[in-house]
Amino acid sequence: MLKRYANYVLGLKILSDFTFNGVAWMLAYWLRFSSGWFPVSRGVEPFSRHIKFVVPVTIIFAIANCLTQAYKSKRTQNYWGLFKGILTTTFITVLLISGVLYYIQARTYSRVLIIVYGGFLLMG
Repeated sequence: MLKRYANYVLGLKILSDFTFNGVAWMLAYWLRFSSGWFPVSRGVEPFSRHIKFVVPVTIIFAIANCLTQAYKSKRTQNYWGLFKGILTTTFITVLLISGVLYYIQARTYSRVLIIVYGGFLLMG
């Protein structure tokens, strides 16, 4: 019975991860620039530019999940092992996003925003 629905459950897990990733990217923007919790010293990044990065960030997130084998069955792994996998995936995702933004020379992107996004990934 478990094998019969394993691919369906895996697909739902991947879909929910990608959905949460997009929500975390948007929520990080709101928290950084609109909430007032963090002082803005260099101006606000336009939301229209930020929303264009949802798909590339999701692709980078998928690459990080593949590199860390996040969707491999871990039924016998303890909670520390699962947390270590999530921490590794988050670190690789944040590192790759920072590298891509540096490569395309998006200098106006806030490092605080990327750190907040990484925090949301850890919570998810």
